[in-house]
This record gives sequence, structure tokens and C-alpha cells, in this order.
Amino acid sequence: MDISRREYIKSMGAAGLIASTGGFAPRVAHATQAETAPQPRQALSVRRQYPPPRVAKEFLWVSAEDFTHRGGWHMDTQFVYLMGSSYLIARSADAPVDDAWMEFDVQQSCRYRIWVRMRDWLPEYHPGTFQVVLDDAPLPKVMGEADRDDWHWAIAGDVELTAGTHRLALHDLTGGFGRCAALILTTEMDYIPPHEVDALMHERLRLNEGATEPKDLGHFDVVVVGGGPAGCPAAIASARLGIRTALVHDRPVLGGNASSELGVPSEGASIIQPNARETGVIEEVTRLQVHEGHGTLSIPYATMTEAEPQLTVLLHTRILGVEMDSSERIKTLLGVDVRDGSPVKISAGYFIDCTGDGWVGHYAGAQYRIGWEARWQYDEPDAPEQPDLITMSGTLMGPFCFEAVDVGEPVEFTPPPWAAQLPDLVSIGRRPNPNFYGEWWLETPGDRDDLYDTERVRDELIRISYGYWNYVKNEWPERDKAANYDLVDVPHSLAKRETRRLVGDTMLTMNDIMDDSRFPDTIAYAGWPLDVHNPQGIYGG
Repeated sequence: MDISRREYIKSMGAAGLIASTGGFAPRVAHATQAETAPQPRQALSVRRQYPPPRVAKEFLWVSAEDFTHRGGWHMDTQFVYLMGSSYLIARSADAPVDDAWMEFDVQQSCRYRIWVRMRDWLPEYHPGTFQVVLDDAPLPKVMGEADRDDWHWAIAGDVELTAGTHRLALHDLTGGFGRCAALILTTEMDYIPPHEVDALMHERLRLNEGATEPKDLGHFDVVVVGGGPAGCPAAIASARLGIRTALVHDRPVLGGNASSELGVPSEGASIIQPNARETGVIEEVTRLQVHEGHGTLSIPYATMTEAEPQLTVLLHTRILGVEMDSSERIKTLLGVDVRDGSPVKISAGYFIDCTGDGWVGHYAGAQYRIGWEARWQYDEPDAPEQPDLITMSGTLMGPFCFEAVDVGEPVEFTPPPWAAQLPDLVSIGRRPNPNFYGEWWLETPGDRDDLYDTERVRDELIRISYGYWNYVKNEWPERDKAANYDLVDVPHSLAKRETRRLVGDTMLTMNDIMDDSRFPDTIAYAGWPLDVHNPQGIYGG
């Protein structure tokens, strides 16, 4: 799905509107900013079920977060804005993972149908299959096998359940990134769960009898959205001025790409000047990182934010919309707790969008651009004659692209059939790292949609990681150096590089960097070379 790239006015920017009905699919309007002020939208809502949930009346809705024991399955909350919920993903390099399981209570004996919301992420190969296991008995239908590549419901089977406590498990069959978002147990054999995301979330509310009103997280002077390398310093600086500030972040830890989940270092000045370092809050946090021996910035940022009495940190909170006042200013943010889908709202006098994708500005109707501007727009010497839609690919992180270990003896690698087929990397100027960890150039081509097709983009990076390791082990001219290395992990978290760029009063350009332009609101100095990646990703030299 690449409508969001191709149907907007590239050179002038356009406000993309989230469709008010039919889920989170993008609807991009060719209109001016004034014409595209979005309507308030209802945040998703659900009530998480604590201790053993019961089958009340005819239904039981089981969400990914209800699995109290996750085994080898990982909770993935990266795509809540696309699919409306988190999900469990079975991630392993070469073997099935341990079961995820939970218990529930049945009030009366009856026959139940079990629906599963799942995705076959590569239907040509069905890489991630699993079974639903009820009281140690696998249901006959194998999940993760479909002729479609989208999230949908499938029937796992019909079972007779007696009154009492039962055990429900997800049993992975491949370790190939199988995924499950929810299950429904129902006595109504004619019932069909809704497919569209908005309808799906309304149904989740109905079945769980969840609250429809969002929880009010409070009113602040300033709300910073996005707890990465931009948002954390902004929130800390605001709080130090005595301003009542909230920092809203959709992950369990702070740091964004520099967090313990992803691990990209915050550095720049030292790349050009060996004895240089960053300034401002970034310098403070990196010095704390070194002093305390942390590998990433999550704990140092937690330490610094906790030290600010005027700062409230709200983790696990994804913003999905805004409410505007009569003067077309944002007054309230609408979102969800990504752990359970419960709706939340937060208000402020001022909002700072540090989401990386510019979501808050986008929801408010701000113009944006994607890709390269034409040379005529800013007279940048390296800009193309015509604008394009190319953006730099993200990279899998946590570990960096993959993890391989020296096991002390030769080990063979047979790639899965769905691994990406790569060119001869040496012949196009790519040289594998002799220490056998990831490379920054394990990237997709830059014409992929990192905003509205993000899960498929991430999945392609998984395929590339396996294809790269196959090249290192079986095709690289120096493959004997990798003989004793075994692939033990391929991550599922995506560290993005570039997507939406909001149009504002000041647009930073290549000329500003090359001319060392100074701005009146400068708060710190840093440094990094102009870093433009090959638009073909790993397929280009």
C-alpha cells in the first residue's frame, strides 16, 4: 500500500488525513493546510482483563497482552497506529520458541468456536506458523497459513469446554516470526468478527464492556510527544525552566533510537573532531552514560527525567489523534496505552512534536514533505532537478541487524527459502564486517513506505538480514572467516531514519549545514557529516 507516497503534492507539501472510518488506512488530501484541519477522532479503547478472565455470556476476547506467560514470544507495539493493537511475535533464528500461555475461567459447559487474529507475513512461504493449544490439546487448524498478507481473523477450531479453569497457549511451529494479536472464544457459531480496524476496536469494547471515555492524564503547560534524542532534552529543558511539562512516549523506555531497545549511539561531533563532544543536555546524558557504564541512554535519561520535579513521564502512550479548539490550535491529544489499548487524553497550552514521523503536526493538519526537494526550492547543490519520494531506509536494531556468535567449531547455515536474494556484495563495493555484527547498509530501497506500510518494511529487513548472513556464510570470498559463527538472533524492532518532514517557519537545508548557519534559538552544538545513503539500500554500492 503506497498511496501515501504517490498521491500528494510533493513539492508544496500536503496534509495527509487519517480516514475517519475504515481503520487507520491513509487518506491523503490534495488541499491547502486550511482546508485539511482534521476532525477529532476517537481513541481506541479496551479494558485489559486481570486475573483469569471469564467467559461472560457468549464471548471471551483474549488480547496479546492477556498472555501472562509469553515464553519465547515478544510483544510488538510498533504498529498500533496501523492495526489498532499490539501483538505477539515468535522470533527465533532457527527453531520454534517456547509457548505463550494464559488461563481463563468458563462459567458454564458449552461448545465454543475459537477465532484468531493473525497474519501470514509472507504468503508465498508461510514462514511463521503456530497452533492454538487448549488444555494441552492442539487445535487442528494451523495458523499463519493464508493466501493473503494482512491482519485477519481465522477459525482455529471448535471445542467443548466444561465449567472451570482452562489453559490457552500459542504453540510456535517454526520460529519464523509468526504473529497473533487476539483470540475470541464464542458460543455463537454464526458470529464473524469485524475486519476493519475501527469496527474491530468497537467490538473489542463491546465484548469486554470497556470504558468508552478516555482516561484524563492531566493538563500541563507543555507536552512533549516522543521520548527520543530530541524529545528527552526538550522535556528536560522545559522542566528546568519551572514549566509543568509532560513527556509522552510510546515505548517502555526512553531514548528512542538511542534506547536500550534500539541502541543507536548519540554522537556526532567526535566523528569529525576526535576530542570534541556534544553540548547541552545531550552532553549531560552521554557523560552520565559513560560515568555509570551504561551501553545506551535509556537509564541515563530515566535518571535525568526523574530528577526534574516539574516533569511527568508517561511511557507506553501512543498518540493517535488531536482535538482542536475554535482557533485551530491543538487543545487535547488522544491516544492509547499500547499495553492494553485503554484510551487516554492529555491537554496543554503548548505541544512539541518530537515523534520523528511528525504525527502530532500531521494530525493537526500541518503540511509535510517526503523525500528530496528539487534544487530550485532551496538551491541545494546536491538536490535533484526534480523532487522525488526517496527516503533513507531504517535498520533493524536490538541487536544490530542480527547477532552471530563464535561457537568454537564450524557450523553450517542453510537459509530459509524466504531469505532475500542479494547481489554479490563485494562486487558492488560492500564489504562485510569481519567481527560479524550488523552493517548500517542492511537497508531496503528508499522507495518503500515507512509511514503506512511499516510492518512490511520491517519484514523486508528481516529477509535482508537472513540473506546477508547467507552471503557471509556461503558466498563471500572470505567466508572461511565466518566458519565458526552461528546466527543466534534476528531482531524485530525497526529504527527509522527518515519519513515525514513537517513544513514550518524554518526548514533546515544543506546550505545551513555547509555554511554553519547560526539561529537565534540555538541551544546546543553537535556534528555529523551530510550522510546520504544509497537509494537502493543493500542492493546498491
